[in-house]
Amino acid sequence: MQKHKIRWVIAHLPEHLFIRTANAFAKALDEILPGQFEIEILRASEYVDRYNKHESLRTLQDLTVNSDTAMDTFFEALENSDIEMGQFQIGELANRFNEQMKVFDMPFMFDNHEHVNRVVEGDIGAELQAGIEMNAPVKPLAYTYSGGYRTFGSHRAIESLSDIKRVATSKGVLADTLRTALGSETSEQSSYLSTKADLPNDETPVVESTYLRFNDKVKHIYKTDHSMFMTDIVVSKKFFNKLNEEQKQAMMEAAREAAKQERQWSIDDAESFEANAEANGRKITTITADEEAMFRKAAQRMYVKYHGMFKDNIIPRIKKLS
Repeated sequence: MQKHKIRWVIAHLPEHLFIRTANAFAKALDEILPGQFEIEILRASEYVDRYNKHESLRTLQDLTVNSDTAMDTFFEALENSDIEMGQFQIGELANRFNEQMKVFDMPFMFDNHEHVNRVVEGDIGAELQAGIEMNAPVKPLAYTYSGGYRTFGSHRAIESLSDIKRVATSKGVLADTLRTALGSETSEQSSYLSTKADLPNDETPVVESTYLRFNDKVKHIYKTDHSMFMTDIVVSKKFFNKLNEEQKQAMMEAAREAAKQERQWSIDDAESFEANAEANGRKITTITADEEAMFRKAAQRMYVKYHGMFKDNIIPRIKKLS
């Protein structure tokens, strides 16, 4: 039997978070159906060099270039099955294919990691993925973290929410939350922004991101756990539809297994980051109960503002699983 070739292309930073997920998927798939798939894990630039296709993909990990055009190309490549698999941020999929998935970026949506698991591994997670599949050239397979909780980092002290006034963050719901709930001025950039050497700086002193995306300039962190950074493993529908039912089921099972492992890795990474923060010259300040209560109350404005966007009682259904 000829093996099915899967080219899994890494589009995002930090690379190792995505490479280890792809490796976990490859291992799980080979355990389920030994020898039926050949998986090649490539950085975007490596893909271009090896296959001499889709030149614009080189810019995906170039922090000086807007990535929108390259993302367009990436989804075209998936549609044509020039690339078989990848892993994308929930916000990217929501903006392109199903705005209902923006619910995952709403502030204080999840109470803890067990709450996340109940949502993404249940009916709600499946419904949102089906909404993506209906409109996209890809089939979402499983939810991943690729970092876990978002928080705030700076090159100078952050002692309270009042210090979070000029923030670099991702566009859309995330930036709107900070403007609406905290009255912050936001600089909307790609989610790679926290790895940029020029941020944070005195003009934009705070970056919203996950622990492992903070660069070495970030010495002060204000831990709020107000938002979860989430991603999704996807496969080209053109490729997937060529498989037999056993192979399709194996891919979905392997993706779920890899995703479950990946989410735990992100939790472990966060614990290790906190344990080693002082030794690495970083100070982590946890939001006080009073400040958190204030942030949560102010964040309710977002639920009023976005009430008309979300359908099928999606928010109360998520909250019910807390």
